[in-house]
Parts: sequence; C-alpha cells; structure tokens
Amino acid sequence: NEYDLQALRRSGESGGSERPKEKDIQVVLLDLTQQLASRSAFYRMRTQKQLGYIVSAFVRSTGGHRGLSVVVQSTVADPVDLEIHIEQWLESFRKELDQMSDEDFDKAANGLASKYSLADKSLEQSASRFWGEIVLGSFDFERGARLSTVARDRSSVNKAK
Repeated sequence: NEYDLQALRRSGESGGSERPKEKDIQVVLLDLTQQLASRSAFYRMRTQKQLGYIVSAFVRSTGGHRGLSVVVQSTVADPVDLEIHIEQWLESFRKELDQMSDEDFDKAANGLASKYSLADKSLEQSASRFWGEIVLGSFDFERGARLSTVARDRSSVNKAK
C-alpha cells in the first residue's frame, strides 16, 4: 500500500494508512545509522588506530531483531582492548551524529533513499529479492520504493537527530 507524503502534507491530514509505519521508520533509521557508522568505524579504528584489517559496522538480524554490529579483527589488540576501543568509538560516533549538520544528514538520508530505489541489475538480483520476501513470509515486493519514500521524508528521519 503506497502513500504520497506530499499529498498528506498538502491536505493537512494526520492519520490513516497514509503515514509511514513505525517499523519502516525504524528500518530506515537503523540503515542510516549503519551507513554513517561503517565509514566512521573504519576511519577511526582501521585508518587512525590501525587496529586491524577488518573493521566494519553493519546491520545484523538475529532472532527476528535487527541491530548494529561492530566487528574488528586484529592481530595487535586482544578482545578486551578491542571492546574498549569499540566503546570509545561508539561514544565519539554519538558526538559525530550530534554535531552533524542538517545538510550532511539530509545528504546521507537522500543517499540511502537512492540506494533503496536502485533497480535490480539482473534477473538473479530480482529473484534473490523476491525469494527473500517469500522466505520472510512478508511478500513485501515494494519494500524498496516504500523505504525510499520514508528516507526522503525529513519528518520521519529527523526523529533520530
């Protein structure tokens, strides 16, 4: 069920099925966090601190719940030290988000919206996307278009800022 946020704003209505679902907003906010976090974590822990060759922050689903995971594979720091570095990075990342300009935040959100809008480049990609929906049991074949609209909606994504 698609919705038109511009029409919703023009009409001044505030309810009904035209508003983004809270779950969609949460998905977009977590994906946006991951997009920003992966660059920040790599720069801080790989480039600056040179803790290891593998440094990543990514969205992970476990038991039906999605969350942000941070992985650092290192030969120069033990697990306890890595945990301390990751905690320090999380604190600094929170400050980065707090200090991020509205313009940079909008750029990141629009970039994510564009990513959601990308057309499948092959039959294999289409089949994989469709089968993913079938396996999940959601049959939400228009998820990308809907999430793209949510990501472009400043009032939805601004909740995180």
